[in-house]
Amino acid sequence: TEQWITGVRGIAATRVLFVRERRVWMVDSDGENARPVSDAGALSPAWAPSGDAIVHAVLDDAGRQRIVARTLATGATRTLASGGTTNITPVVSPDGQSVVYAHGEESGTDLFVVPMSGGAPRRVTVGRGTDNVSPSFSPDGRRLAFASGRSGHPEVYIADADGTGAELLTDFDFGERNYRSNPDWSPDGRVVAFQSLLGGQFQVMTLSLRDRTVKRL
Repeated sequence: TEQWITGVRGIAATRVLFVRERRVWMVDSDGENARPVSDAGALSPAWAPSGDAIVHAVLDDAGRQRIVARTLATGATRTLASGGTTNITPVVSPDGQSVVYAHGEESGTDLFVVPMSGGAPRRVTVGRGTDNVSPSFSPDGRRLAFASGRSGHPEVYIADADGTGAELLTDFDFGERNYRSNPDWSPDGRVVAFQSLLGGQFQVMTLSLRDRTVKRL
């Protein structure tokens, strides 16, 4: 009905991934049919565009982290990335062919990309000892939004999908303390949602890519 009235498909038939008690759960958009879809130690889940698979990080009892892809119908998993001290916040490209995630050592994290089918990871960002995490693809797959501490505190940046042309997106001060993170690109490509620390509490914000207008939700 919503698509017939507005021309835009609604969310009624969609599902949501979330983490509860160190496992990934899936739930219908109306809150019904919640069920676990991962083993223990899972975090940072994200959908594959096909909707039949997810990617997420796994933290084992020894403190090692890896990135896995999981087929929902069978529960089969395959490791896409491991090694180092950190492997978190994976996201699948809109064409379903690659996964970008944060990988690093104690000195910082950078974004890396690996084929969804498996293969050798390739470095995307050069953070020079800072933390670069939480990538989000633009709908056309040509750009990435991500959080980075390269300016001395967490801010949201945008770069080409290969990591070039990085620019500060949240280049303004609307709180008593600069802290912006966890960006997520809207399906229509017009805005980026992110969290910001305001009044000592985290708030959900959106930023228009056309005129950089900020709205607090």
